[in-house]
Amino acid sequence: MPHSDARSILAAGLILLAEHQGQVLVLLGRDRWRRRYSVLAGKRQRLRDATGQRRLESPYQTAIREAAEESRGYWQQAQLTALCSADRFIDYGRCRLFTATVSYVPAAAIKAKALPSLSPRFAAYREIAAFAWVAVEAVLQCPPQRVPSIDGRTIRVHRALAHELQQLCSPDGTAAATATTIETTIETAVKTAVDNSCE
Repeated sequence: MPHSDARSILAAGLILLAEHQGQVLVLLGRDRWRRRYSVLAGKRQRLRDATGQRRLESPYQTAIREAAEESRGYWQQAQLTALCSADRFIDYGRCRLFTATVSYVPAAAIKAKALPSLSPRFAAYREIAAFAWVAVEAVLQCPPQRVPSIDGRTIRVHRALAHELQQLCSPDGTAAATATTIETTIETAVKTAVDNSCE
């Protein structure tokens, strides 16, 4: 259930969804210092506002910033803001996750995106060492932490990923709204997989 107070949220991220060859996919990234893939997310930061004051960014601002940085700038913050509603989110522990539907692009194309600069200012753009698209349905099958990517690799995913995707269609109505066809499709895929998995 979403926290009523955003101050309790320590991190935020963006669940990037796409449809490709009849499957609903979620984009995952693997941090260069970790072994598992997860959604694009990170900790909230204190940023300087227009008045020069340092203020803690909102969970929504964190999600947009992290997704832009961790996609190596493939999607810019302005693009992601247009695709993602601040009112549609799920909370998993102390992490708030938003959803956005993007056009499918091969993971290799994201990885090949030229970085804005090699300066330390853009270090966050180099955090993700590898990307993978996985079918939502595959994430929700057993075993929970090893899933096939659509390019044929078996990858290890964060243990929370299946729970995060299941929460997208929670029965109490607090989950992210399904304003687009793709997000309606993901609800169906999640419900079907939850019903059939790990019995």
